[in-house]
Formats: sequence, structure tokens, C-alpha cells
Amino acid sequence: MRRGDRTGRNGDGGEGRWSRRGLLLAAAAAGGSGLAACSARPGPDVAAPTVTSTVTTGGPTVTVEATPPPRTVTAAPEAPPVPTLPDRPAPYEVLPGEMLAACKRDAVRFLEAVMSVDDLGRDDDALAERLAPTGQDPGVARPLLGLLPQRGPAALRVTYPQYGGLNAEEDRASQMVLGDLLLLDGAGDLVRRPFGADVRLSRDGDRWVVTSVQPAFPDPPLPPLPGPVQALLEDDRVELSGIAAADLRSGVVHESVALALTELAARWRVRVHVLYSAHPVNVFATTRPSAHTVGRAVDVTALDGLWVVDRERAPWRAFMAAALEAGATDIGGPAELRPAERYFTDRVHQDHVHLGFPLPPDRRV
Repeated sequence: MRRGDRTGRNGDGGEGRWSRRGLLLAAAAAGGSGLAACSARPGPDVAAPTVTSTVTTGGPTVTVEATPPPRTVTAAPEAPPVPTLPDRPAPYEVLPGEMLAACKRDAVRFLEAVMSVDDLGRDDDALAERLAPTGQDPGVARPLLGLLPQRGPAALRVTYPQYGGLNAEEDRASQMVLGDLLLLDGAGDLVRRPFGADVRLSRDGDRWVVTSVQPAFPDPPLPPLPGPVQALLEDDRVELSGIAAADLRSGVVHESVALALTELAARWRVRVHVLYSAHPVNVFATTRPSAHTVGRAVDVTALDGLWVVDRERAPWRAFMAAALEAGATDIGGPAELRPAERYFTDRVHQDHVHLGFPLPPDRRV
């Protein structure tokens, strides 16, 4: 059949040419029939069926075969995988021999719950869910949330919780909890950020309730540093917490502290917990500023790899005696040495050795 010669038989037996209107109606009917029959949507690789329609328009009766256009289904893009930390830390375990171990345990569990998040753990509901097993108040945790990254997972690795204060009734305490916040950078690589916080707690029977928390914000680096401070930073026999190292780089620590620690590190491997940041501003339960607040004190928590709380084995006695010779004038530890005017002990200093150095005349505390 040549183009333009297609004919069909009309109702009275005559032959006639299709009209343009008849062809359009036939195509429309064919397309409509195809849509009604398609209950399943073929994918991009599935051939569309051929639809046969018979159309009567008042003229010839026409049978048309038409193939509907293929219907392509676009799959929804896969959600990117939730990133995970390659080195998620185990929960911190309180050391044997710790005084009022539940106080340290509850301070640490609170911080671990707040600072350990997945990619979607930033809102109030997620925070409340993380803290529910600890029984702590989510509202108290709000000062810490600014330390978390905007996106991605994070986890807290606690290195040590040290007493910052304890009242006489032993029902209120300060814990200086230090460690590293683990997170991922933009390239997905693991990053460690120094972490520190002064956690205040009140005793409630067998548990301790967190009443406030003050995160540490060390000052920015301030080069060039005095020679003794720079030398202390480079001394591989001095193990500095991340917060303590940041304090040294910021220039807030007095040279007398650096000189004494370098001298003592010639005899022991010294682990420095706190210098300035994360320590209570005032001596606990008083209005007197601490020597730490003016960069004239240091707290040491381990010697030669032995925690001071391991009082039978750690060489804290010899260390305290040598600190007096190195220029410290205020020395506290697990027991009082002689002369008593240079040494002191109390319940707070069972887990560290405190070294204080002469203060400026206008800042005696």
C-alpha cells in the first residue's frame, strides 16, 4: 500500500480514504487503551507491549496497531553509607584503689554518653536517649555540645579522671576528666582533639549526679615561647595530656613550672595531667583562686608508667622530695612528708601529686 492510499470499508460497503480527524482519534484511542492496560511499570530494559485498537468514527472502521513509548523508571539514589570510626574506644574503667570510685565512674559515663555520637545524634531527643542509661540530666550537658562536629561520628577516649576537689562531707566533688575526642575530617581520616572538662557532682546514695560541667578551652598558640617552655614541649620523658600541651603552647604556664618538670624528668618519666585549663578556677569550695589559674602549678598523675593512685608501687614519695629541691614550694600528695610546711596531704590528693611554685607578690593564695 502506497503512502496516502490506505483505505477501509465503510458501513454501507463503500470504500473511502481516512480523514485526518479519524487518524488522530484512532491514535488517541490506541494510546488510551495502552495506559489502562499497564498496571506494572516496565523498567528501561523491558520492551513495551503493542496495543491493538478498533475505532469507529462514523466513517470507516479502522484497526490500528500502536506501540506506547517506553516508560523509564529512575531508581532513587542510594543513601551514602553512615561513616564509622575506625578506632572506637572501649569505655573507660576506673583503676583499682581509687577513692570514691563511683564518683569517677559516674563522671566518666556522663561524658562518654554525651560526646560519643553517630552521624545523626545531635538533637535533644538523641542526647536524652544517650544519657537515659546514666540517669543524668540532659540539660546539664548543653555546654559540651559545641565541641561536637557538625556532622559525622565522634567518640570520647578518656585517659584519666582526676579529683579537682572534694568537700569535708564527701558528698560534693570536682572531677577533671581529660582525654581525646575522636572524629573524622573531610577526607574521612581519623582526627584526635584534646578534651578536658571540670565535672561537678553531688552524691545521691550510691550514685553521683552531675550538677554542672565546664569544658576546657585552651588559649591559642602564642609563639615564640620562652626557652624552658619550648624545651619541655620537646622533652620525650614528659608525657603531656593534650590539654596540658595546648596550655604550654599558649604561653600561660610560668617558666618555673617548665624548669622544674624538665629537671624532674631527668629521673622519672612524668605524666602531666593538668596545668591551667580544665582545673577549677578557685580552690574547691572556696573563693581563693588556684595557683593553676595563674600558670604556677601542675598536677602529675603517673611516674614511670605507674599511676600515683597505685600508692604502693609508684615512686611518688621520692618525686615529692625532689620537687622541693627543684623549686616547688607547695607540694601535695598521698601522704605528708617533712618538713610539714612544704608538704601536705588530703583526700583529694590521693590520685596525683600537686606542685605549686612561688606566686607574684600580688597574687598570694
